Amino acid sequence: MTTRKIFAALAFGCLAALASSAPATTQPATLDAGLAYVRVHSLAADGKALETACAAGGALVVDLRYPAVRAGDEDVLAQDLASRHGTQPLYILVSPSTPASLATAIARAAGPEATLGVADSVPKPKVVVFQTSEADRTAYDAADAGKELGQLILGKIQKDRYDEASLVNDFNNGNPNPEPPAAPDPRDAKGNAKAPALVDRVLQRAVNLNRALAAIKPRS
Repeated sequence: MTTRKIFAALAFGCLAALASSAPATTQPATLDAGLAYVRVHSLAADGKALETACAAGGALVVDLRYPAVRAGDEDVLAQDLASRHGTQPLYILVSPSTPASLATAIARAAGPEATLGVADSVPKPKVVVFQTSEADRTAYDAADAGKELGQLILGKIQKDRYDEASLVNDFNNGNPNPEPPAAPDPRDAKGNAKAPALVDRVLQRAVNLNRALAAIKPRS
């Protein structure tokens, strides 16, 4: 193999490695129908994506839970958020690790805006989501590690009891002596406790809130 071919192969390998290690949440992205999403790891890296999403003017989730900041970033963030136009909702995700320097820029955000985060987030969120800060960070990191955002916001609410509706349904299906179904085994085949489903509840709440607002929006 010639020196040129060796160099080309090494260069290609380096590029492939960089691509595979890049966060899976390169933004802006579509999180839900009519809802864009920008995850800000740093304004240096993701400022252009944020600027593009803000200029679009649609409903937007800006994830500021764990960004790295530099001097002057608060002004850049304020300018981007202030550039939004229209009345579409803006959802800003915060955490206890959100730099306090960004709080003023968040407070100056233009348009209908809601901050969401776990307890003790900075700034204090308008919508407090009941999840530990450790679980919040784990779910956030899972997306950066390649887990699809759609999988992190899926959540099925299970009934806690065998209620009257279930009883009537069993009777209607020909079961005269219905019994409550057995509780699901909390252990796996090896007898170990099953890990709870990984859910990004802060991001999930933003999506659910946007859907609720869209559902009650007056029709023109």
